[in-house]
Amino acid sequence: VSVDYTVNATDLLKEFLNNDTLTNKKYLDKTLLVNGIASEVNVLADSSSSIQFKDNNGSYIIFSLEKNELGQVKKLTAGTAVSIKGVCSGSIFSEILGTTSVTFKRATLK
Repeated sequence: VSVDYTVNATDLLKEFLNNDTLTNKKYLDKTLLVNGIASEVNVLADSSSSIQFKDNNGSYIIFSLEKNELGQVKKLTAGTAVSIKGVCSGSIFSEILGTTSVTFKRATLK
């Protein structure tokens, strides 16, 4: 699948925080290649995994990775530079937490 946009994780999160309506229209269901420093790497018992990029205020981008990526994800730790390709599912603002989360599906490491 070809990439519609290549972006830096920090810049992408800022774009969603500045205008989530416009940014959701721009990126929703588009394939993005996102580059950045992983804030969190999670591997669950069911062999699913995710990688997050967070800002200092609790907002984050999260990628749910394909199961065939598990071997590569296990080699990563927080603080590692990564490039991830995935389909943007959009953002959600939490009134309670005052944070924004941006989710991606069908993600693979590049």
